[in-house]
Amino acid sequence: MSTVRVAVVYYSTYGTNHQMAEIAAEAARAAGAEVRLRKVRETAPEAVVAGQDAWRAQAERTAHVEVATPDDLEWANAYLFSAPTRYGVSAQDLRRWNNLTQNAVGVGKRLRIVSDVAPAGKTRKVRRAAGNHPLAAKGTHRAGD
Repeated sequence: MSTVRVAVVYYSTYGTNHQMAEIAAEAARAAGAEVRLRKVRETAPEAVVAGQDAWRAQAERTAHVEVATPDDLEWANAYLFSAPTRYGVSAQDLRRWNNLTQNAVGVGKRLRIVSDVAPAGKTRKVRRAAGNHPLAAKGTHRAGD
């Protein structure tokens, strides 16, 4: 039996998703898996992060956590992603938009994401994992897609 290698990737502004990711990583280790705990690169300007005490404190607490790369996804054979609902997307939304009846998503499956971030008829660029990995995708997101 091959070794289970889990990439736990999260984004956390104030620490909730980081805490959940740590718990998941520890549970995977306890079950015998190799684990890479990785955070998503922060895209907010440094001045914005520094201007909010709680956000700055979280950034300082997790400064040691490596930023996720496509290599981490290639290394892993199991994945756990955690993102805040402040972006307007929940796991329930993803299941509903994609007619999923379970939480598992097959390798290479494209997920439909509906957002009101871009006004109707307008587009915004969406960038996901880079490289030649099956999860890699670059494209344009149109509101309602």
